[in-house]
Amino acid sequence: MSRVLRSTARVAEAIDLKAGDHFEFHIESVGPTGDIPAVSVNYPGLPGDLDVGATVLVDSGLIRMRVLGKDEVRVRCEVLTPGKRSKRLSICRREGEPPGADFERRG
Repeated sequence: MSRVLRSTARVAEAIDLKAGDHFEFHIESVGPTGDIPAVSVNYPGLPGDLDVGATVLVDSGLIRMRVLGKDEVRVRCEVLTPGKRSKRLSICRREGEPPGADFERRG
């Protein structure tokens, strides 16, 4: 049986995302780079669990993002499909899937 790994965060207000926009997820212990919209996540292993080129699904796939780059504390993505990202963020991954498997945001 697989376990689901989750990361959650809250932001001050919802953000409209357009195709081609860049977006950053960073772990809580560091701040954003500041050059693009960003949100902190409470799962410090997130950057290690995503590969460059992986697809991140947001709102059960309504918004899709592709990982453009990452380091030990940040993941930078490109928005593929537009939408409004809500105030609560949850990224899920089933344990046992290979790194780079799609993540899904629920919330």
